[in-house]
Amino acid sequence: MSPPNITVYPAGQTVPSQTITSSLIQYPMSAFFDAAGNFYYSDYLTGVSEIQSGLSSPFSLGLKGFSHTYGIALDPTDGTLFASISSRAKQSLETVTYVSGRAEPRRYLNGGQVTGDYLTFGTLKNTEYLFETISGTNQVLVYKHNSRNPYTTLTTASSNTEGLAFKPAGVP
Repeated sequence: MSPPNITVYPAGQTVPSQTITSSLIQYPMSAFFDAAGNFYYSDYLTGVSEIQSGLSSPFSLGLKGFSHTYGIALDPTDGTLFASISSRAKQSLETVTYVSGRAEPRRYLNGGQVTGDYLTFGTLKNTEYLFETISGTNQVLVYKHNSRNPYTTLTTASSNTEGLAFKPAGVP
């Protein structure tokens, strides 16, 4: 069996430009690029890592306060990193924020002890929201920008919601 890896495909291409292997890639869960082209991913076992634009080797961000990490998202307005984690301190699954360059959690969101797996930012009617999908349910918690408490809960048709994506405006 091949070791786990991350394969990068350029926009509109079917041939990968890069395959990344590392001891930091054991069970990758969630990934994204920031506006500068830096690549971030969460790994269930090794935490959150970054591959800087133009480089090929990941380095751990050294985030603290969790035993496992699931989904991650970067707030495009202020660069705050959100991570859905299995908390060592509370022995539960929670969503926390980290400030860029800091390893300690900044704050915990008050979504309750839910099994949030995937985090997505989206803008609706000029207001930014963080969407947290809840695995094993048909619920999505919705937070307004910089809020610790859920603004609302969406109900989906699926009884096992494990992701959410927004189609950009103008895309058919």
